[in-house]
Amino acid sequence: MHAWESFTPPNAELTLGDGTTAPDHLTDDTALAYKSDTGLVIISGCSHSGIANIIDHARTVCGDDRIRSVIGGLHLMYADQDRIDRTTRFLENLNLESLHACHCTGFAALHTFSKTLPPERDRHRAEDGVVILTLFIFSP
Repeated sequence: MHAWESFTPPNAELTLGDGTTAPDHLTDDTALAYKSDTGLVIISGCSHSGIANIIDHARTVCGDDRIRSVIGGLHLMYADQDRIDRTTRFLENLNLESLHACHCTGFAALHTFSKTLPPERDRHRAEDGVVILTLFIFSP
């Protein structure tokens, strides 16, 4: 576990069956690891438990340390710059072919990633049979 990925967003609450509320520490998470011949493709929903923790767990479960691509939300929208920097260094060390950081990643993290990570350096070849289109829609 990467302790720096422990995070509770502000004012996160869930409603209990009796109508009262309690803090929601977002311990639930969903991610998918696709094991290809050239490494793992990690597809995360929102990365509540932290993308580094998700990737390390996928490596253990799949028995493969090679991470080819990361796709999904990275839950860094409310993260401080230290956490963003640590996440960036972790992702840099993976030597990713592509990074498709989506919805809850946040502008600060996307800006930091753009300096060193390959969000647009997609080396997928046509024979891979998979084309991924990342679409960002921003509203005021």
